Amino acid sequence: MIRKHVIKIGPKYSIKKIDSINKEFNPISHEALLQKESSKDKGRIIEEYEKGYLYHDKIIRHAKVVVSKGKKKWEIFMTF
Repeated sequence: MIRKHVIKIGPKYSIKKIDSINKEFNPISHEALLQKESSKDKGRIIEEYEKGYLYHDKIIRHAKVVVSKGKKKWEIFMTF
């Protein structure tokens, strides 16, 4: 109920979500919870546990994310 209310009135008070998925990890706006091997490039965000929010370009809450370690070892050998 509170989330719906915040989403509804957020833009009115200049509150914006931080888009994180498939973006480069930025320690200023993201909090890394863990790293996983994936097919994505190293340092890319692959999952998001909690959304982050900005208020007039100031961070209210950091986005809690999972960051890619890079390709799995067996995928590296298959690309040759």
